[in-house]
Amino acid sequence: MFAAVAFCVPGTAKSRVWMLTGIWIVLALPVVFATIGLQGDHGTSLVVPFRNRPLLIMDTIGFYIRQIILPMDLCIDYGRIPLPSFFHGREMLTPVLALLSAVLAILLRKKFSTLFFAGLLFLFGMLPVSGIVPFLFQSTAGVADRYLYGSMLGASLLVAGIAARYPRRACLPVSLVLLAGMCIMTERQLPTWRSTESLYRQALHVNSRSTIALTFFGQKAYEAGALPEARALLERAVSVKLDERSGYYLAMVNKMQGRYEDAWSILRYVAEARPSDSLVQEQAAQVCQSLGRDSLARVYRLRSRHCSRANQESKNPQGGEALPRRLPRTF
Repeated sequence: MFAAVAFCVPGTAKSRVWMLTGIWIVLALPVVFATIGLQGDHGTSLVVPFRNRPLLIMDTIGFYIRQIILPMDLCIDYGRIPLPSFFHGREMLTPVLALLSAVLAILLRKKFSTLFFAGLLFLFGMLPVSGIVPFLFQSTAGVADRYLYGSMLGASLLVAGIAARYPRRACLPVSLVLLAGMCIMTERQLPTWRSTESLYRQALHVNSRSTIALTFFGQKAYEAGALPEARALLERAVSVKLDERSGYYLAMVNKMQGRYEDAWSILRYVAEARPSDSLVQEQAAQVCQSLGRDSLARVYRLRSRHCSRANQESKNPQGGEALPRRLPRTF
């Protein structure tokens, strides 16, 4: 990114920029590899095969370019989970847009060098979360607006480069119109962030298969006692991707409705995924007891007591009233 900005400054010695960039890359590589080694793929349940990653990267870049050109229907969960079905029978608009943008930047690199280096800035800013390597949020959504913050430096450089090529009297009216349009779009976006419910409702409006939104409304319906509605929402969430939170609440709905076999088929996965959660272990014990599996129920109840004791000791080491056990909102 430093090199891309430096090359846009008139009179910059390119050989010196390349030398400094090379030095910084050499110094940064050990830190990069150490970070990768420490983080590994902990919590990353979705790993895209290498043969699919070029298409995934082009799709991600094209999606972000489209969002910058036409920032409509913004939300917290666009979906676009790179499951195997993601690469079959999908529209190719975003990869083609990324490819055309790259070809245009290369062809105009001498006549309009700012475009080329702005493209490099844009690419480098979002490359780590483009799908080139797995990351934690990828199993929920392959793209997110916040991943574009660094890349906006490239978009800003491109706008400044275009404005610098035209007289001020021509750029000023256009800039004012664009600024007014962005103010209007910002004002329209503000109600989305007014409350948690409006935020998730917008996510469902944009992406009807949003697992986090479906789970949120399913949990609310379960807590309100609307079990049929909760079951419908949570089954939609689980059909997209079974995770611990949606699985837990769907299992609880099944338990409340007396569907113990269905509850156990999901709760078994959640209990193994959350071995340190005393509430989950206790619920697994109760479901097993309802199914007549007393020996298994004793195992889960012992786990629950052990987890509860460990949690009380860690949260309240000097004694006193222990905190109540409950499922965290971030479950």
